[in-house]
Amino acid sequence: MWAGIVPITNPSFELPAQTPPGPVLFAPTGWTVTGSPDGAFLPPAGTWPSLPQGTQAGYSNGQIVSQILTTDIAPNTTYTLSVWVSTRTTTGDVFNPTIELLDGSTPIITMTTSTPGLPMPVFVPPDGTNGYYTWVDWVGTYTSGPTVDGDPLEISLGASAAQSDFDEVSLYTGTPEPAMFALVGAGLLGLVTRRRFAK
Repeated sequence: MWAGIVPITNPSFELPAQTPPGPVLFAPTGWTVTGSPDGAFLPPAGTWPSLPQGTQAGYSNGQIVSQILTTDIAPNTTYTLSVWVSTRTTTGDVFNPTIELLDGSTPIITMTTSTPGLPMPVFVPPDGTNGYYTWVDWVGTYTSGPTVDGDPLEISLGASAAQSDFDEVSLYTGTPEPAMFALVGAGLLGLVTRRRFAK
């Protein structure tokens, strides 16, 4: 159960709203693009049957698309970052994104295809019109200690080459619940007691 949702500006890259024909490339509202220009687009028809959310998506062709959040890191808090990822069929099957949650300048969650080995999109063969890659939800977690520096959190979306795509970026918070530990402890005690009586 989440204790809260960390606000993210334009989490699905719907702003500024674009109109066909596509693809239309643009700098997404609330995000900073470092490297080659633009960081979001209106996908052309047939790229995907649908997006995880909305009609537009973020992308990286080697640049970094990042956002410094208005929330500072808090002590004893579990952060869960969720980002939907895919790649376009027209980019030569390249897919090598790096997704990070940073505490100031320090990465505290890093998600790639090799660390921690998250799943890759699957290519769905053409059905007479267009083939496409599926969208995959990458989820990473981090729990802060009792002492933190109070730096703002930052989300960074990047890739080593063309083209990785991003959508529906979410960050949730939770706190360790003593009641949960009590339930686990009670369950273990019950198992021990049951084994004693079974002898």
